[in-house]
Amino acid sequence: MMINNIQSLIKGYVDTKSVSNQRNEVKTKNVAKDEVVLSSQAQNFHEFLQKAKTSSVIRSEKIDALSMQISQGTYSVDSRVLAEKMLNTRW
Repeated sequence: MMINNIQSLIKGYVDTKSVSNQRNEVKTKNVAKDEVVLSSQAQNFHEFLQKAKTSSVIRSEKIDALSMQISQGTYSVDSRVLAEKMLNTRW
């Protein structure tokens, strides 16, 4: 098989490829962008979290006491108090 006019074949391939790229560009330009909207609760939580992170008030005595209890294996949680707090928590 002989191919005589190879330049026109290559040109046809290049032209097709550029048209395909132009179509892809048009498709991507018309795509809607994602958007995230936080509820007021989430925004309040974020503000609280930022304040807590930047707060200089650290209850180091309580943290040290709890750490010591945990490391000694003497830390225990009152399951009734925990259950009551969980049931009283409003989401």
